[in-house]
Amino acid sequence: MNKINVLICSPLPPPKGGIATWLHELVEANNSAQKVNLITFNTANKRPAGVYSKLRKAIDGFRLIFSQLRNFNQKLKDNRIDIVHLSSSGGFAHFRDLLFLMMAKLKNIPVVVQLHYGVSDAAYQWMPLSKMALYGLCKYADNILTLDNSFSFSSEKKPLLSINGMAPAPIGDLKKEKCIVFVGWIVEAKGIFELVEQWNNLENKHGWYLKIIGPAQPVEQARLNDKIIDDSILYLGELEREKVLNHVADASVFALPSHTEGFPYAILEAMQSELAILASDVGGINQIFSYGDPGIIIPPKQSKKLACALTQLISNPQQTNEFGQSAFQIYSEHFTGLAMLNNLHNCWTSTLMRDPYA
Repeated sequence: MNKINVLICSPLPPPKGGIATWLHELVEANNSAQKVNLITFNTANKRPAGVYSKLRKAIDGFRLIFSQLRNFNQKLKDNRIDIVHLSSSGGFAHFRDLLFLMMAKLKNIPVVVQLHYGVSDAAYQWMPLSKMALYGLCKYADNILTLDNSFSFSSEKKPLLSINGMAPAPIGDLKKEKCIVFVGWIVEAKGIFELVEQWNNLENKHGWYLKIIGPAQPVEQARLNDKIIDDSILYLGELEREKVLNHVADASVFALPSHTEGFPYAILEAMQSELAILASDVGGINQIFSYGDPGIIIPPKQSKKLACALTQLISNPQQTNEFGQSAFQIYSEHFTGLAMLNNLHNCWTSTLMRDPYA
């Protein structure tokens, strides 16, 4: 059978983060397995850093969309595209993606829309333009992929959930220190300040310490420094990826009590290294816990439950170790790059109404 040609519309690295990480891992998996022909189309906004007015942002946004529409149309002309895969990040980007969808439909090309954020009915509270574009995407797309099953409008499309994964990273010996590690931006939305506050409130830390890794703006860094009251907390700032992975590998628990997430790849990196997971039930995180028991999942912004989870993990080292082993097994079976590629390939072929084994 001839391989299908899939046009992936997504931000490309650099920077390698968020959706760009997802695309990088997908391309790497396909380079090894050679299941489909992937043609990429970069939807990233490469505006230089700086402060912009709302009017300037709107003008730049429309210019970017019209430029991308021309380039998208050229991609369709230059390649025999079997299916278009739109990686949509929400908000105003849905307007652009709806235009892409309409152009593909004019050429009778099926379209899959992947929503890379925790979708719920609250999405309908967005500004009217975004809300209408989201409605149009869900109505006219041939298939909808979501991070969770809370998006009721797309339920009839039978969304596929396990659509994230990454290749194993080269990691040395695992020291497994009595360490809880946090990796991410030092911002309120990541739950880092609640994590530090509840850590400070623990009466007995049983020889454990908390390691924090990630960039911070001056205001947030000052706030974090004020909360670090003893040497049981170590803030390392922003590090190179290889060093981050080494610190994660040496820890025993990965903590990410975020208020909001899409699908954090940092959790998969921790699972590769057999860390127990302590995370909030936001975005696609509950996907991971649906396959087993890799740790403790708590509601977001629940300080008391966060404190209880921390106490449970550091007071029961055998259970914490079992969580870590379960996390590695879940990653190995469901969240490798190849597993992600296979799931997406099944989605593409079923959307095309083709037998993938013909």
